[in-house]
Amino acid sequence: MDFENVDLQAVLDDIAESGFSASQAGDDLTPSEISGYRELADQGIDVVILDSTSAEGTGLRNLAQTVKDSTRSGNADGAQTVIVRAPHNTQVVSDEMSRFQIESNQGALHGSTAPQDVVDFLADADAAEPDFTAIVVAIVVGLLLTVAVSAVFATVSYRR
Repeated sequence: MDFENVDLQAVLDDIAESGFSASQAGDDLTPSEISGYRELADQGIDVVILDSTSAEGTGLRNLAQTVKDSTRSGNADGAQTVIVRAPHNTQVVSDEMSRFQIESNQGALHGSTAPQDVVDFLADADAAEPDFTAIVVAIVVGLLLTVAVSAVFATVSYRR
């Protein structure tokens, strides 16, 4: 798969070595940021930082999936979560989080390269759950209406 302005092999080599790819991040990362990302890699979260790419959401998600899949080949202990951060977008793929958890929280990752944003994202995603209250209420009301209508029809039918 071809990713515009991204040296995929360099990214995969970085990930294989340390679980963090900054070879295409430019010179904007501080030593403490690099250290923070390496700590995340130790927790099974691989991160790719890009300084430029024209890839949009789907392209970045495909890159994240490619990186995640490459860590799995021959290694059952590969990354559970891969985050690709570009200046204009961030995409996440994960075995441990649902799309709901990812998509409702990944906005926190846009516009920054700070590893603390990833820690905050993971905490918020872990706490995120879809709100099923409205669905449950609609089902209960629907069942009650069905029972009520059935009772009325049964009473009318019985009287005839």
